[in-house]
Parts: sequence; structure tokens; C-alpha cells
Amino acid sequence: MIQNPRSERDRGYWDHPVNRIKPGDAELLFIVYFAWNRLDYADLRYYRVKIATFDAHSEVVGREALIDRQHAAVHIINE
Repeated sequence: MIQNPRSERDRGYWDHPVNRIKPGDAELLFIVYFAWNRLDYADLRYYRVKIATFDAHSEVVGREALIDRQHAAVHIINE
């Protein structure tokens, strides 16, 4: 789910029409584990990421996305 802000102040929508990223098509930078409900059991089902590169859809670069963790792998790179 890619962030689809309605205005500068309202960034709480995650319904951008682009909803698939194939392996190798984009670079996603891990921010934090994410759970929708902060007051209940936190299953941390999603990774909250920032889209660093996405050649096929450059309009979403810089936005945040939620990736279901069962569909992703996290790689740590030391630079």
C-alpha cells in the first residue's frame, strides 16, 4: 500500500493505484515495523518503508509504503 496524500497536512491514506512492486523494480528503505491498531494486540504485520527508487513509477518516489512482511525480505547493507 503506497501513501496517497490528499493534501500537505493529510497524509493518512494508503490507497495509491500502484499496488504492486516486483522484486528488483524498486529500492525500499525500512523505517519501522507497523501495526494499524496501537491499542490492541500488535502483530506488526507490515514494514513501513520509504520508496527510494522506482523507475516504472517515479511519481511515488519519496513516498512511504506499507509492505506485508510475508511478501518482503529485509537486507542490511553496511556502507
